[in-house]
Amino acid sequence: MIEFVTKLIREKLGVTTELRIERAHRTPAAFQGQYPRPRSIVVRFQSYTTKQQVLKAAWTKKIVQMDETRIYFDEDFSPVVFKERGKYRDVRKMLRERNIRHHILFPAKLKIFCENGKAKVFDNPAAAAEGLREYGIEMTLPAEDPDLDSLLRATGWQTPGSHKRRTPETETMNAMKVLLGNKK
Repeated sequence: MIEFVTKLIREKLGVTTELRIERAHRTPAAFQGQYPRPRSIVVRFQSYTTKQQVLKAAWTKKIVQMDETRIYFDEDFSPVVFKERGKYRDVRKMLRERNIRHHILFPAKLKIFCENGKAKVFDNPAAAAEGLREYGIEMTLPAEDPDLDSLLRATGWQTPGSHKRRTPETETMNAMKVLLGNKK
C-alpha cells in the first residue's frame, strides 16, 4: 500500500520531495444501500510538513482522478472534531456563494478573510453567528447536546443509593452503565 500511495502522490500530484510514509492501509468496506462505497486509504506520514505539502498539492489541483474515479484528499480527524467542524457547514456554503474567503482552523474555529486584508477568527458557532451578522449572513446555531446528568435529575430520576439527595455525577454515570448493561 505504501508503494501504491507513493506512486499516486508522485504521478497525480507531482510531489517530488521525500515522502517518508510511516504506514498506509485501507479502511474496512462500508456499504451504503445497495452498492458498496469505495474504501478510504489512511496514510501516516513521519513528518507533518510533508503531510501538509501533499494536502496542499491535492487541494491546489482540486480534481484528482484515477481511471475515471475521483480521488479526494482530506485530513483524518476524530469524530468529535468532525462534529464540531460540521456545525459550520451551512454557513460555509453561504460564504462560498458570496465569494468570501474562509477556512476552518483546528479544531473547529471559523476564520474569515476580510476585504482589507485582515482576518477574523471565531472560536465557536455562537461567536461566528454574532460576527457574521455584519456580513448580512444569518447563521442558525446548532442544538447543543443535552447533558445526560442534568436531564436525569430534571426528570426526578435518582440512583438506588442517592436517598433523594443530589446525585454526584459518578454515581449517576455508574447507575446508567448498570442500566445499559455495562455492569462495572
